[in-house]
Amino acid sequence: MTIFRPEVISCAGADDANPVTDLIDLMWHFPRLEIAVQFSTRRAGSSRYPSMKWLSDFSAAVSSSFYAGRRVMAALHVNGEAARRLLRGDDRGDLGRLISNQVRGIPVFGRIQINTVLRETDVEGIARLALQHDRPFVLQANPGNAECLRLLAERGIPHDILHDASRGRGTRPARWPAAIPGRMNAWAGGISLATLEGDLPMLAAMADAAGLERWGIDAESGLRNEKDRFSPLMVVQMLMVAQGIGDDRPPSCS
Repeated sequence: MTIFRPEVISCAGADDANPVTDLIDLMWHFPRLEIAVQFSTRRAGSSRYPSMKWLSDFSAAVSSSFYAGRRVMAALHVNGEAARRLLRGDDRGDLGRLISNQVRGIPVFGRIQINTVLRETDVEGIARLALQHDRPFVLQANPGNAECLRLLAERGIPHDILHDASRGRGTRPARWPAAIPGRMNAWAGGISLATLEGDLPMLAAMADAAGLERWGIDAESGLRNEKDRFSPLMVVQMLMVAQGIGDDRPPSCS
């Protein structure tokens, strides 16, 4: 069976200790790499959670890359109270500017992930966000969010899926959850250099069985060095391993 590589390899956890230019260079060299950055009003400026100045600099650097004709992939993960405000329709201030930033109609942050427990009452907020910002938002598939995800699917509201039962803690599941057809799926939970050669073929088979056109993996805890810092070197090592597994999916004829 042919194994198709993931279209997106999302690497999260960069913060103020990581020069923005280093991350842009990485994305230029590895087109499948998505750099995902965290937004948190409470934790901004701490490990894994960049300051607003760093986020603004990163957004500006991605914009400059777009203007130079190099489209790179960046994602914004919105956490805690900021995520709840966003779902209530309050996207004023710094967060709203980051999400709305575009270059020639292309969002600088192509994917926005909502990191909070979803309630049934959040369905309308997610629908509004998808319509207002003209892109599906990424939602975590876990038991706490199950009912909200069911209602979204029932109503046909676009959204992407991140399978992460550990809710960002980097804990590997006993078994990988099955893909949800009809939308972008990504898997997270302890994916690292040590597990990649076993994880990718298994996840690729699940994506293929569900007929997914795009799928991905998300890594954070497996990219921390001995000082518990986001390691660009470990990102490169992971990407090099991933490039050696499987084949590129042929272009769609549709």
